[in-house]
Amino acid sequence: MTDTVTIRALFGAIQSGLAFSVMFLALALHFDLFSIQSAFGIADEALGFQVAVLLMVGFVSLVGGLFLVYDW
Repeated sequence: MTDTVTIRALFGAIQSGLAFSVMFLALALHFDLFSIQSAFGIADEALGFQVAVLLMVGFVSLVGGLFLVYDW
């Protein structure tokens, strides 16, 4: 029983960490930190959509990861 709880908490922490990374990438794209827009070759017209999608995916993943950790 405790092994599955520990595994859930571990996967929840990993998922939350990845969610923060995705949301940081979205903010780095939006504010062009480290010249990341030119490195990825993103057009200005598509930037808003891509940032919105990354933020939504990051938020949903963060909520799922926190629920896994909270279940622990």
